[in-house]
Amino acid sequence: HAPTPSVQLHEYVMLFLMQHTNSFKVRGAFNAILAYRDKYQELPKKIVAQSSGNHAQAIAFVCGIFGIEALIYMASNVSSVKINEVCFLSDKSLSLSYVFNPS
Repeated sequence: HAPTPSVQLHEYVMLFLMQHTNSFKVRGAFNAILAYRDKYQELPKKIVAQSSGNHAQAIAFVCGIFGIEALIYMASNVSSVKINEVCFLSDKSLSLSYVFNPS
């Protein structure tokens, strides 16, 4: 009977539900805005994005934190749940525009 090797395992769990936007898109939004700041020594005055989901929520959330104006283009058929979540995560500087209808 061979001896059992002693192995110590470390497991880490990253839960989407523990994020403010329920996804890790916020990390990308923060990184993009901070990269802009590092390059130009100032925050952008406005962010324009197209998304009807997690990316829209991340942009709204991060722009709200930094006080950056956001314009988010969403599909005209997006659910009210997604619209409400984007609005909830932002501040007063958010504009939503429904200009396209994906087929």
